[in-house]
Amino acid sequence: MLRNIYIILKRETKGYFSTPLAYIFISIFCGLTAAFTFYLGAFIERGQADLFPFFESHPWLLVLLVPSISMRLWAEERKTGSIELLMTLPLTTFEAVIGKFLAAWVMIAIALALTFPMWITVNILGNPDNGVVMSSYLGSWLLAGQFLAIGSALSAMTKNQVIAFVISTAACFLFVMSGVEAVTGAIEGLVPNYVISIFSSMSSLDHFYEFVKGVIDLRSLLFYFTSIIFWLLLNIIIINIDLVPTVFWLIIDSAFSTTAASGGFAGATVWGAIRYGVSRGVFSNEAGLGSSPIAHAAAKTNNPIKQGSISMLEPLIDTLIVCTITAFVILISQSWYTGYNGAALTTYAFDSAMPGIGKYIVIFGLVLFAFSTIIGWSYYGEKCAEFLFGEKIILYYRMLWVVVIPIGAAIELNLIWLIADIMNGLMALPNLIALLLLSPIIFQMLYQDLLASIQCQEQNL
Repeated sequence: MLRNIYIILKRETKGYFSTPLAYIFISIFCGLTAAFTFYLGAFIERGQADLFPFFESHPWLLVLLVPSISMRLWAEERKTGSIELLMTLPLTTFEAVIGKFLAAWVMIAIALALTFPMWITVNILGNPDNGVVMSSYLGSWLLAGQFLAIGSALSAMTKNQVIAFVISTAACFLFVMSGVEAVTGAIEGLVPNYVISIFSSMSSLDHFYEFVKGVIDLRSLLFYFTSIIFWLLLNIIIINIDLVPTVFWLIIDSAFSTTAASGGFAGATVWGAIRYGVSRGVFSNEAGLGSSPIAHAAAKTNNPIKQGSISMLEPLIDTLIVCTITAFVILISQSWYTGYNGAALTTYAFDSAMPGIGKYIVIFGLVLFAFSTIIGWSYYGEKCAEFLFGEKIILYYRMLWVVVIPIGAAIELNLIWLIADIMNGLMALPNLIALLLLSPIIFQMLYQDLLASIQCQEQNL
């Protein structure tokens, strides 16, 4: 896999520097950064030994310049028809996408590196904090990587490079402006506050300024890396978009045939699919169990409606996005023919699509999911035990929990699933009854919250 990625990386890099494209991009970037720093940023007049005016302009320059690079990544391949030739080579779509992305990212890194005279200048004129300068360079490179991944995915949607440039620029600009106070203030009162919070949390600008301050925050690193991974995976899906209708038809056809399970008639197959689908879905997103409200009840908020709306996002993200993407990987890679089940099937599917690293991605995800599940359910049980027996039980409960963890890991998996399904059913039954009894109150609160929102909008108008 790494060899194929390196071949694509080498091919694309040579393509950049064998044409004027790379030299024009680097020249324009270095020229504009110098102009923004010395003229618009008043570098000399500030009298401060730092590169804040230099890095302050980077988000706005990258919004315009990075799409000029990303627009050709796949749009040109589609226009010339070479994408079909590329896909016939002995390499996966993943390898092609990663290779092209890394080549463009390397070129941007070279452009950033060639701005070193600015660094030398500020060290001659004063005594800057070079650690802050290095973290700022890292932030610029990660920001460029995010914009490049966005542009690469959107470039795969069209054959026209101009269209790819326009929509990529618009998307990158949206990520920059989502955290600007003027934008969030303009939509305040028009949409719920939690929507504004989600919208502003997607701001690339806020995370970038953390690096400019010299703070390499793990949250900012995760934001950029997860964003890059998401858009690159979306890029792969877009390239293979012709397989999506086939996958949907396979899901529908198999659900109502004997293909979904060995033996039995169609009715039994459908019943089995519903039974296992519901049980695994409930175990995954906890919808209707009554467990997640224990955590949400501990949240500090003055509006229970807002907290409830936030909790509704959990099943959406977990089931409709994460589980659906996993199913698509399994079906597109045709791994469901292998006879594997559960985590082994997912591991095989990801490793076949991303040879060499796919299995490690799944293993890493399983470790995180398992650890978070252990912590989450420990908290649920602890709060329930505290409610029934008081605070004195907490220590004994934690000791029992620690003892049970290795026992659960050693028990047969089918038995664990059976126990989990029974316990989930016992929790869901009284919770669903309570939800039905409380529904009139919930509807009344939603109605009052809606009226308050309408009144707030009228006042703003």
